[in-house]
Amino acid sequence: MTTRPHLGFAGAGTMALGLARGIRAAGLAGAITAHDPVRARLDRFCAEVDAAPVAGNGAVAANADIVFLAVKPQDVGTVAAELAAAGGGLTGTPLTGKLVVSIAAGVTLARLSGWLPGARLIRVMPNLPCVIAEMAAGFARGPSATDRDARVVGDLLGALGVALEVDEGHLNAVTALSGSGPAFMAGLLQAFIDAGESCGLPRDAARALTLQTAKGTAALLQERGYETAEFIDLVSSPGGTTVAGRAVLESSDVHAVIAGTIAAAANRGRELAGD
Repeated sequence: MTTRPHLGFAGAGTMALGLARGIRAAGLAGAITAHDPVRARLDRFCAEVDAAPVAGNGAVAANADIVFLAVKPQDVGTVAAELAAAGGGLTGTPLTGKLVVSIAAGVTLARLSGWLPGARLIRVMPNLPCVIAEMAAGFARGPSATDRDARVVGDLLGALGVALEVDEGHLNAVTALSGSGPAFMAGLLQAFIDAGESCGLPRDAARALTLQTAKGTAALLQERGYETAEFIDLVSSPGGTTVAGRAVLESSDVHAVIAGTIAAAANRGRELAGD
């Protein structure tokens, strides 16, 4: 991006704050304005990312080059109406010249287009690690969003981790894998911590070793580009401890359980989106 866009946030909750903090830290934003009906939440947002509070979502839309629609899914229709009413000062007309980025889970581009007719729309599925700039996100563009829009949003989101453009039809899978995935990962890590403790480790040691093992494994796979099967073989010595543990793991139904978990989350995403 050659110029730093003015960003507006309709909603200033945890995800909005994480996104804005990472974008600001990367030096990719010009001015930032925001509105949220919860004053304490808005004050925190503005203090942490050097943003200016505005009186309503109409002011967010009027001043920003890119508007982040960062409210709960059930509130999107109401907030989108406020944004549309402010677009170019003409109620019910497109947000002329504006790019609207929605992070509302399950709210499709078709529904957004109905509320914001003619707006350039991009729908994003971020995840909670955005708050520490370790996000895994997928995003899909609406039919009127341009290649440049996708590049700009990709650059902004990329400041917080990994952001991949996908077809909207794949966003339910993204939601299940990386949106809900941190909860599933945490559940697996809990099992490792419990297992370490059951083998005699103090709980704090089991927790520290488990979390660092997970972090180091992911980092090494990313940095060296290993295939997972290749990496497993690198760790495994013939007749050693890893092979003994693998015999139990690989004879279990763990793969089927994880596949079912992701499928259930993706199916629920389709239900919520009305697909």
